[in-house]
Amino acid sequence: MAFRVVEDYASTARLVEALADEYHFQAIYIWQPTVYSTTKPLAAYEKYLMGEIDADPYQATLKAVHTLITQSIDSAMADVAPQRFLNLSALFASDTAARFVDTIGHTTEEANGPIVEAMLPALKSALSHQASLHRRP
Repeated sequence: MAFRVVEDYASTARLVEALADEYHFQAIYIWQPTVYSTTKPLAAYEKYLMGEIDADPYQATLKAVHTLITQSIDSAMADVAPQRFLNLSALFASDTAARFVDTIGHTTEEANGPIVEAMLPALKSALSHQASLHRRP
């Protein structure tokens, strides 16, 4: 299942790249941090969430799938969008504060700043690329 998700993600990105070539834009791809695959030291509430995940067979399967995806998606995207795929799954690896609020993928308001900071260089690069396209004679 994880392999299929990675392949589908990369296939979708290839379609987006074809559209980007045709319509002259640059896409950025972001794999968000999630409680399912985090390696961060869990805060008390995150431990509770993880307990809920581990106790439910379906949620435990999702956790295993997310972990496998995190381990393989970088190589799948390396040829599709070099320098424009951001795997943020390890963003909070050394963070002891609570960053996840549920198993769906929502993060705390305090997590927004680090997420935006991690995305900012790629966004600036894409905007610069777009601006250079409009400056052409």
